[in-house]
Amino acid sequence: SLTGHFGCLVSGRSFGLRRGRREEGLGKEGGCVDEVRSSEHDAQAHDKHCWGLLLLHVLKSPKLFDEYCSLRGRQLSGHARALPTILPNFCMKTLTVALDVRLVSRAHTGDTSYWRGLLQGFCEIEDCPRLLLYSNAPEPDSVPIPPGAQWVQLPGESDRIWSAKLFPEAALAQGVDLIHTQYNLSPLYGKKGVTTIHDVSFFVNPAWYGFKDRTLLKLLIPRTVKQARGIFTVSETSRQEIEQYLPAAKGKVRVTPNAPAPFVSRVEKSKAQ
Repeated sequence: SLTGHFGCLVSGRSFGLRRGRREEGLGKEGGCVDEVRSSEHDAQAHDKHCWGLLLLHVLKSPKLFDEYCSLRGRQLSGHARALPTILPNFCMKTLTVALDVRLVSRAHTGDTSYWRGLLQGFCEIEDCPRLLLYSNAPEPDSVPIPPGAQWVQLPGESDRIWSAKLFPEAALAQGVDLIHTQYNLSPLYGKKGVTTIHDVSFFVNPAWYGFKDRTLLKLLIPRTVKQARGIFTVSETSRQEIEQYLPAAKGKVRVTPNAPAPFVSRVEKSKAQ
């Protein structure tokens, strides 16, 4: 979905790169190579350039992205021999993401389904980032683990201390690029945190929550929204309510609908009827 969202950016159309033919085997899905190359080395280099631009746009500021695009255009037109060193090294390396996956091995709830589904999705895509799966429990047998992912058991008796201190400190010590959890982000994440907010029912209908939970959520989530680099939610309704009650979320929220579980499959209409 990221590839499709940034397809026009990766293709070069929006910042003056020479648009060329789509060539099978060159570039990633949603991208167009700026010129057809004959060697496999050039194709791989172009792939790295496209995904470098994508990461630069996601992880850095729009101002830096625009500056890079301008310099890249000057280079292609012959006005600049080489790009300055504003392109960070992480654009040419595998993205490392730390996930808080404690909920995948707990009671079967909506949260459990969400995080198991996320891991299942990573199992089914190519070029999966390097994943560090943090939990305070051992790796369960029934959970899909993406290829190359590492399960990290991080002991901790208190969930609040684990979330606020132990997990972010351990993840940052590994030099991760992003940290993904749900709802509250620890201040220790800095600008590397992304969060999933399923809904803001504690604002919409506070009576559904006890006093303690309602008070904590109303106190912590507004700060989290300001801090977060990005916010995922599961429906357009949730996005609208998040932006209504938390104006700082505007422009940060991306809707990623829940997919069916692997055991769900399409059947013929007559059989379904």
